[in-house]
Amino acid sequence: MKDFTRMYVIKNGAAGGWTNSTRTTFTLTVENDYLSMVVKDGRDPFTEEINTAFGRFIQDYEQENGKVELFQRVNPYRFTYRQGSSGCQTTFIEIDKGDGYPSRKRLLDQSCFGKCGSMCLFVYDFLDLCVADGFFTVGDGTYVYAAEEDEFGKELEMQVIRPRLTQYEDGWTQPGEIPDAIVSVHDIVREVPVEAEPKSEPEDMPETE
Repeated sequence: MKDFTRMYVIKNGAAGGWTNSTRTTFTLTVENDYLSMVVKDGRDPFTEEINTAFGRFIQDYEQENGKVELFQRVNPYRFTYRQGSSGCQTTFIEIDKGDGYPSRKRLLDQSCFGKCGSMCLFVYDFLDLCVADGFFTVGDGTYVYAAEEDEFGKELEMQVIRPRLTQYEDGWTQPGEIPDAIVSVHDIVREVPVEAEPKSEPEDMPETE
């Protein structure tokens, strides 16, 4: 896959965990075929929220780059999970190279509340995991987000934010240089598409978990 990134803002997610917050903001980024998720503000997202965001991520990706073709594996593989007594869960991918010693790679860590604080994994491992979980389907040799089957996502108010092209914005000071101007926030807003500007509310401190 080509490098790609989006940010997702959710205000009406489920409340859970120590903060009991419903708000979360996180990015999904593919770089060098690795998918990473980073929480930018609010609580850690639930895995269902990440799944829905990733489905929409793939839809946006297809609009700019075309369909994502199935990854052609050369060895048998399977997905496994281990659950702790507290309800936390770790998901793995195992690969059988035929020598009697299958390799195991950790993919995701999920807390006892069902949340994921961060992740960084081979993007095709996550795509195949979504297929194995029934969240994605396969059609004509490509991955397909089954949006009509995503009942959780239908109720989720999710704002999708494209990355800003800061190289075209005025007022940025490079390291080692001296700032020479203060830029009006109204000028900055006009440089960014309306749908790409996150809506925020004043907060004393972002909630983290």
